[in-house]
Amino acid sequence: MPNPDQTLIEQLALAAAGPRAVEFLAARPEVLWSAEIAYQALLAPAHPGPVSLAERHAVAAFAAFLQGDLAVQSHYRGLLRLTMSDRLADTAYIEAEARRAIPPGDRIAPPRLRPMIRETLGPRLSAALDHAGALALRPDLASGDGLRAAGWQDGAAAILSRIVALVAFQGVLIGGLRACLDAVSGDVSERVA
Repeated sequence: MPNPDQTLIEQLALAAAGPRAVEFLAARPEVLWSAEIAYQALLAPAHPGPVSLAERHAVAAFAAFLQGDLAVQSHYRGLLRLTMSDRLADTAYIEAEARRAIPPGDRIAPPRLRPMIRETLGPRLSAALDHAGALALRPDLASGDGLRAAGWQDGAAAILSRIVALVAFQGVLIGGLRACLDAVSGDVSERVA
């Protein structure tokens, strides 16, 4: 059960790398709280405005599935299932499409949802997930054209883009922290041996 006294980054670090990770993060409280403020504003706002909570959580989960960190994926899978509990099949489609979007080797074009999935999720959410996939995997090819064509306003597009950036930051931070702790553990075991 998450500790309400911990930021999401601390919870993810604990899940991914254990208690030493949380101790390591304690030296940078400003990073923790800045990330927490961004998380609350983007994924748990009191007034969601032009992007519903379900849409926010779907985009965050899709981006998490693309970026690959298991602790981050687990968090956003749970958040998505909670928000879209009446559409559990759709949550499975979102995860499966993200996993399908990561082929071996180089990617020439940003991932796009398959037509069957687009039909199931609808044009608005499909465009948001296409945008998230482009930002996550091919930011050089990302544009807001598909979002605008699906009826998204520029302010909403900015929110979606910030969500993808936040999830990427979380994944990189947790992955980097895990790598640092693994390296330190390896150094200690090499000195003992």
